[in-house]
Amino acid sequence: MVTQIYTPPVQLKNPKAFGSPVGVQKKMPDDAGANGSDDSQRDPSRGLAALKEQSQNGVISIHAVLSDFQNTMTALGVSQEVREEVQPYLQVIIHQAQKTQPAMGLMKQNLRGAAQTLDEFISKTLGQKSNVVKEWVDALLLQHIDYKSDRRIDLSATPEAESPMAGKNEQDSDSDPLKQGLQNARQAAQSGQLDEAVEQYQQLLKALPASDSQSAATIQYQMGRCLEKAGNPQAAKACYQKSSAALGDSSQPKLQAKVQKAMGSLLGKEGDTTGAIQHLQNALDAEQKSGNDGAQAGTLNQLAILKFRESKLDEAKPLLDQALEKAKIAKPDMLTDIYSNLGAVSRKAGRYSDAFGYYKQSLGEAQKNQDPQAQHDALQKIAALYLDTGKTDKAYKLLQQFQA
Repeated sequence: MVTQIYTPPVQLKNPKAFGSPVGVQKKMPDDAGANGSDDSQRDPSRGLAALKEQSQNGVISIHAVLSDFQNTMTALGVSQEVREEVQPYLQVIIHQAQKTQPAMGLMKQNLRGAAQTLDEFISKTLGQKSNVVKEWVDALLLQHIDYKSDRRIDLSATPEAESPMAGKNEQDSDSDPLKQGLQNARQAAQSGQLDEAVEQYQQLLKALPASDSQSAATIQYQMGRCLEKAGNPQAAKACYQKSSAALGDSSQPKLQAKVQKAMGSLLGKEGDTTGAIQHLQNALDAEQKSGNDGAQAGTLNQLAILKFRESKLDEAKPLLDQALEKAKIAKPDMLTDIYSNLGAVSRKAGRYSDAFGYYKQSLGEAQKNQDPQAQHDALQKIAALYLDTGKTDKAYKLLQQFQA
């Protein structure tokens, strides 16, 4: 997904302790969540299975790591939505752990993905950037971890995101063919086995009762995502259209928004700006119904990029202003891109002083997030702005300093 307006680059010729999560050793407000004031906040060692195993045996089992993730979510009082976002990462780890030769790289990647999701929740709760779970995982991965498990791992997981089983009585996934099939397909997709995932989704659709349109919509959307990743956009588009038709005027605004946004992104890549804007507007309407400010920030940003491409700067700027306000509250990791896009709009409009201010803010967010690539991009844009205003020496000096 494109989140920044493209700006051509300026060319010059010339191990920490890992005991934080579970209680999470950062100040959290008293109302951080339903469990934000339980005993785990007062006793940070409670539930730290990884730390205990490391001190006792010198080796940490993957069971202990996954247990700490679950306990951390409980201690933080995360929402059901956050749990559903974290769960697929943990399921991939479980799936790999029970293989003869686990793909450790894939498992580490999914640990980091789960950590990022929890950090986003903490950042939103605190109102400031947090990397506490990422730092814990980074330190944890320096330890001796046994990634293989010869026994079944059961996290007693809550229903996964967008699962058509959500809201029904909890059942063991092994006894529910639909739920088990969805889980297997997601694991295959997460592991990069996209053809296998698509085949499993197709089998699920064949076995699905014609009356279960909600499940069909979920399966079509997820299959479309796999096809898009596999480089088959036309087949993906057909899946999104079927998912949208199956949803109709249902009470699933979150899924409706994702389907519309996926279609809009595809049309944007194909150059159909009008169609892309319509679908993204539909996504925004659904996100407003569900009250998802973070998703709205992303959609508003995408809409602004499309307006920028059409040189409709007077329409792009208000969209970015709205995206900025929502991102400050619910999606702080997007601030770097939004400030950069505001800079691009101002620069194209000839408001160089405003553009410089926005690019400086984009650079500040990149530095706060410790993102070297984003810092490099911001400096490139500031240098380009110097060139626009005839300050060649400053542009040259800035880029030389960064490349040193």
